[in-house]
Amino acid sequence: DPDDLKWKCWFHAGNNTGPRQTYYATCPGASDPGGANWTIQNGGTNVVPIGAGGTWEDQRTVDCKVLRVSSSLMVMMYSGVKVSTGVAQLGVATSTDRGLTWTKYGGNPAIAVGAAGTWDAGAIWGPAFIYDENLKLYLC
Repeated sequence: DPDDLKWKCWFHAGNNTGPRQTYYATCPGASDPGGANWTIQNGGTNVVPIGAGGTWEDQRTVDCKVLRVSSSLMVMMYSGVKVSTGVAQLGVATSTDRGLTWTKYGGNPAIAVGAAGTWDAGAIWGPAFIYDENLKLYLC
């Protein structure tokens, strides 16, 4: 982040039986991302928690990709997984404090699986997107 002069990383963690959620770490100094100075932020508390039981993301919030739109806006896409079905869909969250706290989009999942029998019925993983400054559009 050129404003904070830090490397920032959002990652998921968990174990094989419990939930996996998204966490946040930083490394001071803009020139050495491979250094041993990474520190988990937010007191070790997840920044994109799983949803309530029975929701589309009640088991995992993983595979996040973060885009810095401006010094005051970051956008994240992530995969959410429902425990009863194992189905993954894509959600969106935004941050206005440089990535420490995130607000999930109220219309999540933003990209949902298709109907039974279609090519995308099983799961949607691994979001990737860019922001086109000229068009003022997110391209996924």
